[in-house]
Amino acid sequence: MIEKFFYSTVNKFCKNNNLIKFNWEQIIEKYSEKHRYYHNFIHIEKMFSKYTENISETDNFNAVFLSILYHDVVYEPKNSDNEEKSALFAEKHLQEFGFTPIIIEKIKKMILSTQKHIDLLNEFDNKFFLDLDLMILASELEEYKIYARRIRKEYAFVPKILYKIKRKQVLNNFLNSERIFLTDFFYEKLEEKARRNIKYELFNDL
Repeated sequence: MIEKFFYSTVNKFCKNNNLIKFNWEQIIEKYSEKHRYYHNFIHIEKMFSKYTENISETDNFNAVFLSILYHDVVYEPKNSDNEEKSALFAEKHLQEFGFTPIIIEKIKKMILSTQKHIDLLNEFDNKFFLDLDLMILASELEEYKIYARRIRKEYAFVPKILYKIKRKQVLNNFLNSERIFLTDFFYEKLEEKARRNIKYELFNDL
């Protein structure tokens, strides 16, 4: 489904199917890396599924879709520049496809916004995209537990005590924020559940 959507989106700008196929295979290869337990293509598929359910909410659905697809394409837990590298990876592909500089810059900004989950564009599309990325926080408790354990596996190189300290900081940042979900659409549906799950993780050894 995503592959078909990718081809139809890119074909609006590029008719070179060999190039599209080559770049698609690069994307799949990146998301298939062995160290990815959560930040893999399953995460992208879940974001895409919710996105297609609510595609009419977005202003530039091409930009939102491509931001979803590329935002974690570079992911190495030991590095702090994954968002920058993902944005550059996306830029290279999109330039090859012939997307306009305006669209490319918007997609790059949206990808970079995941670094601190701050809307850098002051646009609904950016907020909507960020909320899609955080949907897992409001999943059913058992699914949330699996998510938390997979994140831990991605950071298996970090000693347990240090990981707990860092993870607690991340979770408390969410709880201390005025809103986890930036759009009213997601806030009303998911905010309370997300906060409940985060508190559960804080007080239980997952």
